[in-house]
Amino acid sequence: IETFHGNVYLMGTARTEHELQRAAEIASVVGGVRRVVSFMQVRQPPTPYYAAAPSPPTPDYRAVQPDADGQMLAGSSQ
Repeated sequence: IETFHGNVYLMGTARTEHELQRAAEIASVVGGVRRVVSFMQVRQPPTPYYAAAPSPPTPDYRAVQPDADGQMLAGSSQ
């Protein structure tokens, strides 16, 4: 907030349009204020960023193979 010869200059951001209007209303009723100039803006909420989640690994069913006796062995049969 800056003042100069009865002029009030509002600068910055407000969370809502109502908050912005309320700031100007309050400034306008202060004694000696002739004019209120608002350079305030309503702050926009941040845009959410959605990163793609990594795909779950595809199971490799070849990782466990039975041997000649039917026992399960770890490893690849490639």
